[in-house]
This record gives sequence, C-alpha cells and structure tokens, in this order.
Amino acid sequence: MRLFISIQFNNQILSSLTDIQDELSAMGVTGNYTKPENLHLTLAFIGDYGDPDAVLDAMAGTDFRPFPIRLDGVGIFGEIFWAGIEENPALMAYTKRLRRALSDEDMVNPVITKKSGKYETEESCLFLEGRRPCVRYKEIEVDYLDQNFKKQHGKYSGFTAQIIQHEIQHFSGDLI
Repeated sequence: MRLFISIQFNNQILSSLTDIQDELSAMGVTGNYTKPENLHLTLAFIGDYGDPDAVLDAMAGTDFRPFPIRLDGVGIFGEIFWAGIEENPALMAYTKRLRRALSDEDMVNPVITKKSGKYETEESCLFLEGRRPCVRYKEIEVDYLDQNFKKQHGKYSGFTAQIIQHEIQHFSGDLI
C-alpha cells in the first residue's frame, strides 16, 4: 500500500489554487491538472508500506495544534508547477514531530555502514521547494549514539531507511 501524510486545504486555498490552474489553462499550458479534491500539502511521503496502523499510531501520538497556511508564490520544477507555502514555524515544528514519530529513534552522529538495494527516487523537503531526484537504498545498517550517548547499531529498511538517509544527507550539509 502506498502511503503519505498530508494536510487538506480549506476552501479559500483550494479556490486560489484552482484559479491558478484556470489561468495556466487560459494561457495554453496543457497537462494533467490536479482535481481540487486531490490538492493537498504532503508532510511525509511514506511510499509502499505494509503496516498503515503503525503510521496511524505515529500520527495519533504526535501533538497537533491547528495553524494557518498561506500561499506564497508559484513556480515550476521541470514540468511540474507548484505553489509555495508562506514560511510557517508551526507547520515546520509539527512536520518535524511527525517525522520523528515515524522514525521512532533519536540518532546522534549516525553513519551508514552497509547499504543494499540501490534505487532512484524523488524527495521533497520543507527546506526547499519542489521535488529533487536522489539515490537511496532499500536496506541500510547504521552505527550511531542513542540519546544516552551509548553506541548502537541498527538495521533499517523501507520508509524508515529512506528517512534516515534523507536526514543523514542533511547532516552533511546537503539540503537534497
């Protein structure tokens, strides 16, 4: 089952987004326009994952307080048009809490020691607009210090492996 976690927009934002689509269409821009009921803000892309209950548990255990969302510009990445979201510390904090709940571990100074199952994918990030191509591995092993600074070794696969690789890439200064 392919999973992702998203926020559905209110009618005001949906109206603004469909107005943008209408303007693009009127200018002759062709393509597959997203239906209004499918427009959303993806917070975490999980991908193919066999345990949706674990994802629901992580969501239920993550404190959520409503916050406003405002559109902030539009752009293009390749052949994809996107709409930006105004900087929003509450949104970023919630997304960070949610992703941490999904990864289920704190890692200090993680180092990938083994990897297998190389594949190419695209990822998005709160720090940059659009999606970026990247190489990931289906299975990884990681040495790290836990929150008590004890040496740990873990084996990870699937979505958890992808999140860890994404975050380690941030640690190295690469924003994807």
